[in-house]
Amino acid sequence: MREKFWLFLIVCWLLGSWQTLLCAETVPADVRTAAEQGVSRFLDAIPDDDLNRFGFTKEAELSQTTLGHPLPVYTIEPLRILDYQGEEDIAGLITSMDSWLFPVVCGGSYRVLLTVAWWEEEWRAVDLGASHLATEIEQIIQSWEGLIGRLPTDENEPEGSEESQKQALNNLKLIRIYQANCDFLLVSEDGASYLIPLQGTARALGLVGLGESYAHGVMNTAEALTRLTPLVRESLESQVEGH
Repeated sequence: MREKFWLFLIVCWLLGSWQTLLCAETVPADVRTAAEQGVSRFLDAIPDDDLNRFGFTKEAELSQTTLGHPLPVYTIEPLRILDYQGEEDIAGLITSMDSWLFPVVCGGSYRVLLTVAWWEEEWRAVDLGASHLATEIEQIIQSWEGLIGRLPTDENEPEGSEESQKQALNNLKLIRIYQANCDFLLVSEDGASYLIPLQGTARALGLVGLGESYAHGVMNTAEALTRLTPLVRESLESQVEGH
């Protein structure tokens, strides 16, 4: 009887851990420090004639930037996608990539993303780029019901409060499927999880045709992995043939 009781507690703890994984993730102090110390090095290296590629219109903007709330980066191993049976929850599938994407903010808008990764036994700022991805992530955050500025239907939680914004941003994760070159935002809200394919991913998965406008929508785990399977399989087969 006692063994069953302890088994019950362990199961509850595991379920709670999965829920915590999906619902909130605190930014480690070392990660934020690495971003703060490294961002100026990348910004200073941007050539004047290349500002547009990094989301800026004039050099003066570079000194007016701040770092936004970062997104942790996760992936799903290819074999887990190919072996998916349509039942396992997303929490049991994702694997941390030990990297974070910090939006570089200027004038209240996301301009570009700074990547901080675990490298050579420490957190380092390793890359700056993906201005189009930064803009798209900001659009999703602004439009997704329940995120910043849209959540506070609770009369005890004022609209746009710092606490509601922090909670909403802590719920966001980027899921990157490298073999299929696909990115999703994982949004957790009220105990449920939603995968939002980014624009390029939606086209790769056949959700929208070439030249058609795309309004960000949500997918469940089974639908997303079903559509990813042929892309991942093709990628793995091409790698084998290449060797």
